[in-house]
Amino acid sequence: MAFRIPASGLLAATLALALVGATAARAGTATDALGRCLVQAATPSDNEVLVRWIFSAITENPKLSGLSSVTDTQRTVFDQQQAALFQRLLLKDCRTEALEAVRQDGAASIGQSFELLGSTAGRQLMTDPKVLAAMQHMTRYLDQTQWRDFAGEAGPAAPAAGTVAPTAPPPK
Repeated sequence: MAFRIPASGLLAATLALALVGATAARAGTATDALGRCLVQAATPSDNEVLVRWIFSAITENPKLSGLSSVTDTQRTVFDQQQAALFQRLLLKDCRTEALEAVRQDGAASIGQSFELLGSTAGRQLMTDPKVLAAMQHMTRYLDQTQWRDFAGEAGPAAPAAGTVAPTAPPPK
């Protein structure tokens, strides 16, 4: 059996650090319902708006800024698009769920619900064949001897040398 690192796992880890934190464990049923509503109401185009906005914001980190050529004008556009999306989703498409989530679980429910939307949006972009292929490039640099040793220690369910690679997440 081959061990595979799912692309969605990498994205989930990245977004968990950036967005989720420890608050997700405290989400109530109303917050969960709002998160589901946001995911259902958001179109693929909406998801792209959200991911572009997140990407733009992350590249403001001095450790990443040199890796991006996002201009101030583009950042302004991304901010405006995200603001419109945020308002539409909360104040129109999922208004009932948003009101109930805030009433039951507090204002933090908004952020917690958008964490689900952010991870879903990012996961959709991660399934692009070019992204998956690019993620597999790192496997060229894995130490096959270490993986073979690991497999020997782990037993029959361990990864075979050279089979550790990102894959698309299973369909829902």
